[in-house]
Amino acid sequence: MNFEDLQVIWNSMEDQPLYALDHKAMHAMVEARTRRIHRTLDKLEWTWIGVALSTAVILPLDAWREGGGAHQYLVALVCAAFGFSLAFARWQRSRCVVRFDDSLKGIVQSAVSKIDRYLMGLKWCYWGFHVPIALVGLIGLTVARGSWSPGIAAAVLGVSLVSYVGVRRDAQVKRQEKRELSQLLEKLNMEPETTLE
Repeated sequence: MNFEDLQVIWNSMEDQPLYALDHKAMHAMVEARTRRIHRTLDKLEWTWIGVALSTAVILPLDAWREGGGAHQYLVALVCAAFGFSLAFARWQRSRCVVRFDDSLKGIVQSAVSKIDRYLMGLKWCYWGFHVPIALVGLIGLTVARGSWSPGIAAAVLGVSLVSYVGVRRDAQVKRQEKRELSQLLEKLNMEPETTLE
């Protein structure tokens, strides 16, 4: 092929976009990702609510039956407060849901919004649930034993650190997913609006 032929091909392609997004495939991929985020968030919230409220019921019964210490009642109170506040926050969110349009941009915006909610939930769960439970548990076990135990302190600290590392790892994965979706949203904002058939 000589230069003139290449020039003719180049000139004919000048008015055509160099790339085109397959909107149907992207729409299906983003919808699947959004559904997965939504399912994960729902499971996580219901699990937190269930564990917190069942702990709030079981601990005082066990303490009453076995003559446990006040720390068990305090842990149950923290669990009940966490469970009810999470259920209340979930109820309030369901009353004022932000509706996004059914376009590809709307679905991506919805997914980004759900990831933000998930990240806030992770932070709130760790600092509003794990840390208070660890502190109350450490203090309660120390009081119940009548003395400070470095072994118990190390165990509580170890469990807290493992929990923190798990929450951080999960948050990193979700932040990466949010970055990818945000980049996709930027690309979509640069393109003219398309409709799906």
